[in-house]
Amino acid sequence: MIILKGLKSGVQFSSQAIRLPHQLRMYSSDIRKKLLIETDELDELIKKKPSDLKIINGSFFLPKMKRNARQEHIDKRIPGARFFDIDEITNKSFNMPRMIPTLEQFKQHMDVMGVHRDDEIVCYDNLGIFSSPRVAFTFKYFGAERVRVLNGGFVKWLKENRLTESGPEISTVDTNDQNEEIKRPYEVVDEERLVNKIEEMHRIAYLLMNNMISTQVIDARSPGRYFGEEDEGPNVRRGHFYGAKNAYYHDFVDQETQTFKSDKEIAKYFLSKDVDTSLTTISYCGSGVSACIANLALELMGNDRYTLYDGSWSEYGSVPEPHFERSSMDQTIPSILHNVTKSHSDQLHHQFLQQDQMQIKQMEINRKENEMKDELKKRFPKHLYNSDESESDYDLKEEDMHPQIRSKLINKK
Repeated sequence: MIILKGLKSGVQFSSQAIRLPHQLRMYSSDIRKKLLIETDELDELIKKKPSDLKIINGSFFLPKMKRNARQEHIDKRIPGARFFDIDEITNKSFNMPRMIPTLEQFKQHMDVMGVHRDDEIVCYDNLGIFSSPRVAFTFKYFGAERVRVLNGGFVKWLKENRLTESGPEISTVDTNDQNEEIKRPYEVVDEERLVNKIEEMHRIAYLLMNNMISTQVIDARSPGRYFGEEDEGPNVRRGHFYGAKNAYYHDFVDQETQTFKSDKEIAKYFLSKDVDTSLTTISYCGSGVSACIANLALELMGNDRYTLYDGSWSEYGSVPEPHFERSSMDQTIPSILHNVTKSHSDQLHHQFLQQDQMQIKQMEINRKENEMKDELKKRFPKHLYNSDESESDYDLKEEDMHPQIRSKLINKK
């Protein structure tokens, strides 16, 4: 899946450089500023008190952490911050935790919080970088455009001894807003950002097994969970999604500063995991929270073609996986899926059977994906780019490479 061009025979792995020209490094900096906000900049914004600045505390803790996010918000927070309860702002019609809410549910919660689609939204959490990317993803999914994550979160904010406040939140409803009529309502602007049906993931698994799509899947859980070495809890099997590449969310964050690692470090990490940052990518984790860190890392690499599998392994691992078999390209997908074990919904299963033209459509999608991939490489190719410039930006040693990449490079020589 990784494409590395311009490799010359006889070059040693240890000296092989993956380079990024100056103008694209500048583009990288622009992307980071659009997605992340540093503590210095937020501090200055707070002092200016713009009416459209909305600071969102999206803290969330796993049960084993034994911490109370709402209480910590009351005890100490960034001035003016509003609490976004991930466990409450959710679609509870699913029998799964922390599912993305419906549009109407989200609107109702935002009306109470006083957060509008066109506001300048800054998301942070009390662990540094953990749940804030998920909250930012939720706002973007419902059409907000000026959304950034505080790099380092509340951890970095406190280390720098910046101003905090405590006590119950002051009412945030804009009762005297004269511009209410011109505010754009929230809306789902791109449904493909989210997969919330397990049947769709089963279809993707089948297509991947038969090399019929170039989409890749990232598992953002720990290696122990990915390899099935750790218990997943009651009624959830161990293992990982077919063909998924393990890019642990923890590895995108500097553990000392709790900030995102540099673009160079992230690019090298993706390369070491055989993740192609130009491909359409579906990410999942345990319950759809930390996978958003991997998706944000992809965005930092210039790739906004990412999707979140909302149910993640909590859902996928809770039902038996269909018995997929490799099939030849002359067989249509509906005829194959007829023999696939059904999971949750007979109705959705039969919808798949009725898609007689799916294979033709999928080939057209693949063609368009390849065109988009070529365009992305021109615009911001990151580790896929090899230039003749003397300046090296990404030096990757042989031992840092994913085994599949090493074999591809050997074949190139």
